[in-house]
Amino acid sequence: MRSKVLFFIGIACCGFSQEAPLRASFNLLRWEARENGLAYAIQGGNVKNPQMEPNWGFRCGIGAQLPKDQWGVDLIATHFHARAPVSAKTKEEKVLYPVWNYPLEEGYVDEAKGRWRLHMGALDLLLSRCCQISDYFFLAPFAGLKGAILRQKYQIAYQGGSLFPQSSDQVSMKNKSFSGGPKIGLEMDWNILSWLCFSAKGAVSFLYGYFYIHESDHAKIGVKDRFEVHERLHITTLCSEALLGLKIFWKNFSFQMGWEQQIFFDQSQWLRFTAPFKNSLICNPQNLTLQGWVLGVSGKF
Repeated sequence: MRSKVLFFIGIACCGFSQEAPLRASFNLLRWEARENGLAYAIQGGNVKNPQMEPNWGFRCGIGAQLPKDQWGVDLIATHFHARAPVSAKTKEEKVLYPVWNYPLEEGYVDEAKGRWRLHMGALDLLLSRCCQISDYFFLAPFAGLKGAILRQKYQIAYQGGSLFPQSSDQVSMKNKSFSGGPKIGLEMDWNILSWLCFSAKGAVSFLYGYFYIHESDHAKIGVKDRFEVHERLHITTLCSEALLGLKIFWKNFSFQMGWEQQIFFDQSQWLRFTAPFKNSLICNPQNLTLQGWVLGVSGKF
């Protein structure tokens, strides 16, 4: 009898139940985005980057247990929106040297302001199976498909100084990607108590997609349209996911709190000039990391 009770607790950890074949979940995300390659100025020997702060998102899913052998299928949607302000001013001898304007000229500006924004949406279709390793330990391998849309916008306005004494320079950049591919992973559940479970999950996705990059530089006076460039490319990137957390069970519901990290490799495809010549344009791909707290509830019906 004790083994049967522990078995059904473990099945609940993995999300399956013979008596309740349908399930749904909802998670609040408190994540912070991090990305290299966004520096917009140098001041006093320090590199100035957008001020990243935590932002809210959500994830919801529906699933069902297949008729035999504890197989299940889930459809999971994730949405996250982040923004970070750009704000810096020249202070005494610590002047601002811009790094995004074209052409790259020796000089400084009085102020830099703007913002960086990210919109992320993902959809996962997964097939999984719960495997009992012992009375207290369960594994659930899963595999399926992942699709992701990531849109970044980065705007910087440089004003005053020796470069733009009576004007401003507006740099506008867009980085969009649409990708999809196979996803594989493993979830682990360890029953600490009859109502408490430690959970860990890891996954990797191979995403083939389309990138669209658009950058422009416009000044209010003088040569207004300094440059404008477009790039379109198809590449394969990786996405890794990791989650550590706790689950609390109450009747047909479970409550989860944990820490999650997702890394989209080579997601930042910004173009940058390295000299005051248009043929000095290069691309230095950087990773986009989303990480933070997850608080959710799931139920079986």
